[in-house]
Amino acid sequence: MQQRDPVDVIVIGAMRAGTTSLHRMFTAHDQIAVPNEKEVDFFLGGDVWEKGERWYRRRFSDHDLLRVEVSPNYSKCLSFPFVPERVATVAPACRFIYLVRDPVNRAVSQHHHATRSDAAGEVPDISHLIEVSSYALQLRAWLECFPIERFMVLDQVRLFGNEGEERARLASFLGVEDNWMPPSKANSTAELAGIPDWFFSFRKTGVGRLARRWVPHDAKIRLKAALASNSSKVPEVDTDLREKIAQGVRADAAQFRALTRQEFADWSV
Repeated sequence: MQQRDPVDVIVIGAMRAGTTSLHRMFTAHDQIAVPNEKEVDFFLGGDVWEKGERWYRRRFSDHDLLRVEVSPNYSKCLSFPFVPERVATVAPACRFIYLVRDPVNRAVSQHHHATRSDAAGEVPDISHLIEVSSYALQLRAWLECFPIERFMVLDQVRLFGNEGEERARLASFLGVEDNWMPPSKANSTAELAGIPDWFFSFRKTGVGRLARRWVPHDAKIRLKAALASNSSKVPEVDTDLREKIAQGVRADAAQFRALTRQEFADWSV
């Protein structure tokens, strides 16, 4: 009997668009299996890719359930090329979810997040912020390997809103019951703003890096929530930065609307 693909559905992004909250929803659903660690990043290449397909299969504990990976680095086609090609080789029947938000707000959120946590050791430049918010650019890279019918594009505001219509549409796309836990915003800018500075300093130490690698994702989310005692301390918006990002993504946003046939009427561009 032919073996199933190692993964059934991949959430390809976007960064700072609610993928952590979506991963939490998947974790709580009794018909979905996700890796303990969010962002396995298997298809980025390098050392993780070289661990092989058997290693990747073992990331999913229950192979009878729908297997879903959430890795927003998969929608950074200029920074990490050839991801769709690798997926097509290992999981040719895979389907995809692209979770997006207002591209300007997303980029500003990424900037604030990097400024606050400095997780990668440096703050991304504006060209990178624009790249990740160029949703049409990212989606076209995937469409070179997979038909558009395999993709579900979800808007963050609608998905995590109170009406539930988008969550019902998501359940239908996945083929699971529409019995999601109540959505909550994890890893938000407001939450990160309330976390004390020592936490981010600790993350950069040797022990901190080991903890980030081995502590379960849900445990890290709970710790951040517990530490965020002053969530009102949100960084001020840099008007000049916002305008530069808007100029950089405006044409792509129009192309994305045409490509997906969705209006995204509440976006700022």
